[in-house]
Amino acid sequence: ATPPSLPDMVSYHHLISGAAAQGKEQEAAEWFGELKRARLTPDAVIFTDVIHGFARSSAHGAANDWLHRMARERVHPTVATYNALISASARHGDVRLA
Repeated sequence: ATPPSLPDMVSYHHLISGAAAQGKEQEAAEWFGELKRARLTPDAVIFTDVIHGFARSSAHGAANDWLHRMARERVHPTVATYNALISASARHGDVRLA
């Protein structure tokens, strides 16, 4: 029998993006923590998944916090990252950031 494999980045991407798409931004953040505890290095896609979750929620301000965390971890935002932040700002009436 083949031993079970450990989750990889693709697995975490699906878990995080799935939680974010369902409006479970805290769950997405928890999966991000699990990814870090597994000693995996998050990339822009993973960060954008979490940012997207917070951007869609009432806690949309936390999306900017994740952008700052992304910078601290030296991960470069993508167009998708900025689009998630701009959409959140527009959706919540913060035209200054949109």
